[in-house]
Amino acid sequence: MFTGLVEAVGRIDKITKGDGVYVLSVTSPEIAPELYLGQSVALSGACLTVCSFNDRAFTVEVTDETMGKTKFSTMKPGSEVNLERALCLSSRLDGHMVTGHVDGIAEIVGKKVIGRSWWLTFRVPEHLQKYVVTKGSICLDGVSLTVAEKKDCKFSIALIPTTIGETTLRTATVGDRLNLEVDIIARYVESLLGPGSEGNNPLKGISMNQLKEMGW
Repeated sequence: MFTGLVEAVGRIDKITKGDGVYVLSVTSPEIAPELYLGQSVALSGACLTVCSFNDRAFTVEVTDETMGKTKFSTMKPGSEVNLERALCLSSRLDGHMVTGHVDGIAEIVGKKVIGRSWWLTFRVPEHLQKYVVTKGSICLDGVSLTVAEKKDCKFSIALIPTTIGETTLRTATVGDRLNLEVDIIARYVESLLGPGSEGNNPLKGISMNQLKEMGW
């Protein structure tokens, strides 16, 4: 579990195709010395496992499935990644609950510079649109952000200077594709209340008419 607050920006130095996996070598002197084998680290929003490390860099293994469902398939040596170690239960949850399980890819379709801040507009895959709500949380490339506006298949976020300067979003431009994770709470609500929910839940398949009948 993560928070979407980026600890450091690392650089992919090498991508090696192994036996059914890709090995990514990542340079990050900020967090590498504090890692341990088997630790979970989010690379641009994808939860991966530390396989080796030294005082300046570490490696992770990525399956073909993960490569195909994330932006890693387009990354090359020299690409930057946002890094965050797993949440400690004694820490403040300053972002939102992020699992590190990428749901899809969001493409930047608009960028407006407003003084020192940016207004970025994204196109979201159709099957994920229902999980995106105005003022709700969303994770893009491992960064916890707030949806400022949603219109049909698009949503926008407002970036403050600190977020721009401290994450890989500083190089964001129209056409870029980012790892997207929707709010996990929305998925749980859908599972509990939706038509496909299991068990004897009295709220199963709840409708607007039922809500009105119950006084809402």
